[in-house]
Amino acid sequence: MLHVEECPYCSESDRIEIQKQEFDDIYIDLINHELNQEARYWYECNKCKFIYRSPKLDENEQIILYEKYRDVSFRNETADEYFFRITNYDNIKSENFQKVTWLMENSNIDLLKQTNSILDVGCGGGVLLHKIKYMFPQTLTYGVEPNELYSDLARRKSGAEEIKTSYFDKDLFNKKFDLIVSSDVLEHVDEPMDFLENIYLSLKKEGILFLEIPSPTNFSMLKNEHDMFNIAHHVFYTPHIIKSYLLKINFLNIVIKDICNSTGVWKLRITANK
Repeated sequence: MLHVEECPYCSESDRIEIQKQEFDDIYIDLINHELNQEARYWYECNKCKFIYRSPKLDENEQIILYEKYRDVSFRNETADEYFFRITNYDNIKSENFQKVTWLMENSNIDLLKQTNSILDVGCGGGVLLHKIKYMFPQTLTYGVEPNELYSDLARRKSGAEEIKTSYFDKDLFNKKFDLIVSSDVLEHVDEPMDFLENIYLSLKKEGILFLEIPSPTNFSMLKNEHDMFNIAHHVFYTPHIIKSYLLKINFLNIVIKDICNSTGVWKLRITANK
């Protein structure tokens, strides 16, 4: 694991410890149980208030984790059982219905009505794409997911026109999109500016971005053993910092709201335009 000595956002080393983790993280067990012997910390930068962990997984450890963490032996359900369970929630319990509804309420409705193509970056098993396809049946949907088991699930079940088994890059699809969604992905990403720039370059003019990421509010609302603080999550963005990234890339009409979803977890929901 890699020790992080400086804030990933502003490079300052002055920080305060806000959480210490000494419990066995089941995600670490997928890589090497002995890594659980090392204490993990969440820090808040005293200058910019960015929240980041140290130590964090190195690149090879991340590859191992993302190859294993969808496996039936870890999840105790097959990929198809997972898809059936999530897509059969009623609208009150469905996080995906809530995401799409929030997007409709907080985006330019005229632009949203003109949306003909949607890309889900980090689409997992395609459960969000499935809900989008249900609510926008005439829209062409696409997805990208590096985990082969779940990209295959999305390919079979989501109704999307195309699913790529890959990490995201602006050249992955030979087209631009009216809407790009990415849910619970950015907190895993080591180079957020590159990731968001690739999204920007993949949008059509006036295209819409929808992001959902974990909120720092969770630190005051959840126990430190909660899955929200597992080793796969590297950082927690404040509204100020995520807005600053988007402004640097030239996104417009940025809306950011801190909401508590149906599972009691706090998320930042963000929409913006190219």
